[in-house]
Amino acid sequence: MSTEFPERSSVTLSAFDEIVAAVPALLGFYPCDSLVVIAVRERQLVCSARVDLSVARSSATEVCKRMRASLRSEQLTGLVLVVVTSGSETSEPPPEAEVVNAVRDGFERRGLPVKHCLWTAAIRQGTQWRCYHHPDCSGFVADPGNSPLAAAAVLVGKAAHVSREDLAASLAPADEGVLVRRGAEILAAALRADGQQREPAALLRLVDSAIEDACSDRLPQSDAEIVELAVALSDPAVRDACLVQADEARANAAEALWAHLVRELPAPERAEPACLLAVAACLGGNGALARIALERAVEADPEHTLARLLTAASTLPPWKVRPVLERTSSEARAALQPRAGCSR
Repeated sequence: MSTEFPERSSVTLSAFDEIVAAVPALLGFYPCDSLVVIAVRERQLVCSARVDLSVARSSATEVCKRMRASLRSEQLTGLVLVVVTSGSETSEPPPEAEVVNAVRDGFERRGLPVKHCLWTAAIRQGTQWRCYHHPDCSGFVADPGNSPLAAAAVLVGKAAHVSREDLAASLAPADEGVLVRRGAEILAAALRADGQQREPAALLRLVDSAIEDACSDRLPQSDAEIVELAVALSDPAVRDACLVQADEARANAAEALWAHLVRELPAPERAEPACLLAVAACLGGNGALARIALERAVEADPEHTLARLLTAASTLPPWKVRPVLERTSSEARAALQPRAGCSR
């Protein structure tokens, strides 16, 4: 199951055409063979969750139980279910009606009313969408690239990927020869230290400086810069201080930096930025990217403590884990007495 929690409740959508078109921006990719659950307050999107249809078919009860625990429930006025899968535009009812009815009943037994259930073969402009329980209710998907939610995502550099596979490919590692070279340089840096490590406060300033550069769309490119950042993030206190950023601009810049380092660092050092990326993506509303980042972290270092903790907590919604992460980051940062961050 993939659960997303975009904190964009200020974006208001006015019609089903727009709601269906907004799904890729909610998830971070264009889904297929998926059941998407959108929680709404009046006409505002509060949060969403996605599950493979194959999972929903096998256990609608378990899907509702897990999603109900994840969705923010305060002041919700209801849910909208969107099924994305191939099928006939004229069949009555639309495809996967049994799954939809089972999920709808499961949510309503748990106190979450399902207001509308929609189907579309694909989230593509002009594709027909239909209602499951109102035969005369249908329309055509608006342009996903121009939906209000997509526009908000583009402003912060978070346009939707074509698929989850495409999203995963965006974190593909650099050339193997480059990674081997950098791995050797990281080892050499550790040997040169000969037990004389740099002060964690100085290491944090190095990372902060890289985030400030990322605020201006400058990411580290040289081996020396990337190796230095790998060494800095290997200090748990420095890494913990970077878990949560001071403001949205800095958070977006940090997320870009962590993703860059995931691609540019070898294992096991890749695990540190991968964990930071997972946290940033989760708190920023991109649950799919958060899970892929955690996969990268565990692949890089199967025994990585933070990666295992984050994996265990991945079923919890960000509004529950955010206070813990903020406290951990704030205490680590205060202990290291870092300098002030950037603004943008």
